[in-house]
Amino acid sequence: MPLRLPPRREPRALALVRSQAGFSYAVADPWELRSAGSILCRDLTLGPAVARVIRREKPTLVVTHDRELKGPAERAAKRLGITATDAGLPNLPLVIATDLFPELRMRAPTPSLSKAGVLAIAAVLYAESPSRNYAPRRHRPSEHST
Repeated sequence: MPLRLPPRREPRALALVRSQAGFSYAVADPWELRSAGSILCRDLTLGPAVARVIRREKPTLVVTHDRELKGPAERAAKRLGITATDAGLPNLPLVIATDLFPELRMRAPTPSLSKAGVLAIAAVLYAESPSRNYAPRRHRPSEHST
């Protein structure tokens, strides 16, 4: 029988960075850099692509410093009920981010992906982000209670 674990409530940050033919993203939580990838898209499909990544990764916080991504990211985050921010994050050096999250080199090997990874790590460490909300459990009466 599989072991049932309680739901995880830690913050999860999604960082978006503009690249040449689309954008790169990275998702981090306080323990690991969970994923990183690149999406190829044109300017017309940038908004739906950002919304698709947000729905797939289920972050609690969306972060970007790029002007082209800020509008679509804020609109998609607002529609999905997620916090979007870019203010107040310190500039985290790559060496420190790699020391804190050693999987950064493996999951983000390109400069664009590592930039997104460092931004996601900085957001997890320094940004105010709400914990994830889950639906409350319904009380189900047992067979023996009346």
